[in-house]
Amino acid sequence: MENNHDETTRELGADQEQVDDSQRIETPMEPMDRDDIIETLQLLKHLRDQEVITEEEFVEKKKELLARI
Repeated sequence: MENNHDETTRELGADQEQVDDSQRIETPMEPMDRDDIIETLQLLKHLRDQEVITEEEFVEKKKELLARI
C-alpha cells in the first residue's frame, strides 16, 4: 500500500522541490476531462483528510484544477 501512496504523491507533484513564488514559471494549463478533475479532487480531499497535505495546499490545487474545466 505504501507504493500506492508514493505513486499518488508523485502524481500530485508533492515530491517537487520547494520553490518560492518569484521562481515559479506560469505555464498555460491544458483543459482536463471533468471526470478526471473530480477524481483528482477526491484524491486531494483524501490526502488532506489524512494530513498528507495541508488545507492551504488542498485549496491551491483545487483552484488550479477548477480553472482547467
